[in-house]
Amino acid sequence: MSGLTMLIILVTGAVGTGMAIYGLRQKEPAPLVFGVVISIVPWMVPDWVAAIVSVGLIALFMAVRKRL
Repeated sequence: MSGLTMLIILVTGAVGTGMAIYGLRQKEPAPLVFGVVISIVPWMVPDWVAAIVSVGLIALFMAVRKRL
């Protein structure tokens, strides 16, 4: 595992975990689901794809959040 892979996993895992904890505490399903998915994505896809997918999911969450 390269250093870049570990950094991507660390950053996206931290963001995803933060969103999941927020969703649990506020009892809101959207941040919980997006947080779990964002935390899992880097383990399933390669380096740059994981970063791009995670940023896309965060943008999608922000768009969904504004509509709710």
